[in-house]
Amino acid sequence: MAVCGTEVAHTVLYVAADMVENTTSIVTTSMAAAANCEMKKPPLNSFASSRILVIGATGYIGRFVAQEAVVAGHPTYALIRPFAACDLAKAQRVQQLKDAGVHILYGSLSDHKFLVNTLKDMDVVISTMGGREIAEQLKIVDAIKEVGTVKNG
Repeated sequence: MAVCGTEVAHTVLYVAADMVENTTSIVTTSMAAAANCEMKKPPLNSFASSRILVIGATGYIGRFVAQEAVVAGHPTYALIRPFAACDLAKAQRVQQLKDAGVHILYGSLSDHKFLVNTLKDMDVVISTMGGREIAEQLKIVDAIKEVGTVKNG
């Protein structure tokens, strides 16, 4: 099953890298069940310096995206909502991301100023948040528009 998740991660990163080449810096995805596990890995080496922010990195798809971004040579950051110390499962997922080389940023999508300041330092934003959180993702779009890093037209 992990191989399937890894292949999905490569596909998402390919889309992000292609968009960076065209000066666009947001990729929003919510790939749930219909992942084709027979996909081939696209080449990513030419985009090794892109700073990638993964929102949703503690989820099933997001963790693979974040880890594969590091493997591909990208400085990779994960925006993590603060969580209770008693949430041991989330603490373990965050530690796995750290161990993989992902830089952890604690914050909230509701903190517009924090989000804008964070996005100023990123080349690519990948959201792997679930479908129930689509409205929350509009906050990401609003912040990116304010930063001015999305290609128009």
